[in-house]
Amino acid sequence: MLLSMLFLLTVLFPVPTESAENKPSAGIDVTVIPLNPSSRLKAGNGASLPFDGRTLSLDECVNIALERNPTGRIAAENVNIAGENVGETRSAFSPQLGMNAGYGRWQKHAFLPDGLTRPGTPTIIGPTDDWTFGVMAQYTLFDGGERTARLDAATANREAAINNAETARMDIILNVHIAYYTLIGAMEVQSVAEGNLERTKEHLSLADELEIEGAVPHLDVVRAEVVKADAELALVKARNAVRVSRGNLNTAMGLPVETEISVSTESGPTENPENIDISASLENAVGNRPELAAARMRVDSAAGNIDAAKKIGRAHV
Repeated sequence: MLLSMLFLLTVLFPVPTESAENKPSAGIDVTVIPLNPSSRLKAGNGASLPFDGRTLSLDECVNIALERNPTGRIAAENVNIAGENVGETRSAFSPQLGMNAGYGRWQKHAFLPDGLTRPGTPTIIGPTDDWTFGVMAQYTLFDGGERTARLDAATANREAAINNAETARMDIILNVHIAYYTLIGAMEVQSVAEGNLERTKEHLSLADELEIEGAVPHLDVVRAEVVKADAELALVKARNAVRVSRGNLNTAMGLPVETEISVSTESGPTENPENIDISASLENAVGNRPELAAARMRVDSAAGNIDAAKKIGRAHV
């Protein structure tokens, strides 16, 4: 009988479902790609990388970063947490059925004044076994809108988490682009520094030969040696910049910082900044940036929590 009543109430007062505007935003991919344990990178053990022997393009670096960067994984898990909170909040609209059981064994002593009991009456009660069993059913028909307000707040919070995940994804892509082109620039500088060093060596060799022939003073040789030493120092700095830039790219991709990678120096087509409409770009950013959408969702979530707090004191049926 009890279960029949709960089923009837569930049919008459169904659990609210998500409307189209409350569903997760379309076009935002928060899927986490699991790593194959055999493909995990271990620095210093000579383990083969999934891209060994290949030169990575920018798109390949971005794909590796989206798969391995922990920032994206954290954001995706936050979306999962927010989604579970929505389900937990929606459960308040469903009937609640509970059962409890217990067992106890007790023994007591009866302390009564003299004369109230017959002679020989035992003063010990028990031992006695107590068994308990109970069933509880509850279904809230009316709460003044508190559950609805909390559900709206949880849904808005999930939307904010989804937009935060999209922000993390875009930041990962941006950081990879910056690190990739920084590495290419450092490699070009290193190539120039190597060429300058070779020229200074040739100039020093020529100065030595001219000094032997008496065509130039020794001062020219000293100057050539100084220029060569400066070129060597510049090359050391350039090589260090390449190492640092490669480490930054590895970090952006979620790889160990010491991983040896090779990138392609060929750049794709780029758009001339002079052709970009700044006003249209700003308007586009305001309408599409996930940070702003997440901020709006946080405001809606806070408003829902305030609304729920105002309705706590209302009657519950």
